[in-house]
Amino acid sequence: MNTSGAVVLAHSNAYASRSVAAFLAAYRHSLSDTRLWPPSFEDADRLLDFFLLKKAFYEIEYELAHRPDWLRVPFGGYLAHTLAFGARSRMSSLTAEAYAIIDILA
Repeated sequence: MNTSGAVVLAHSNAYASRSVAAFLAAYRHSLSDTRLWPPSFEDADRLLDFFLLKKAFYEIEYELAHRPDWLRVPFGGYLAHTLAFGARSRMSSLTAEAYAIIDILA
């Protein structure tokens, strides 16, 4: 990845992180029934991680069955989430390593 691509990637990842944080904050704030969302941020993050991974697996299965050439799209999302999962940042980024793996799949 060239320098300008890395800069664009860094800006898009920062934008994505801010967007996710703003959406979740607004969602938590607007809940009228607090029983619908876990009280601790850590529990809420774990629940969200579960549903994001469930969705990624569904998308991977769908693309394998219907459009195998598109597999790198949902696999890239899965890989990005898995890499970010250990780093404590919400959907932080597709790193250069993840892009290298996706390029291999292409």
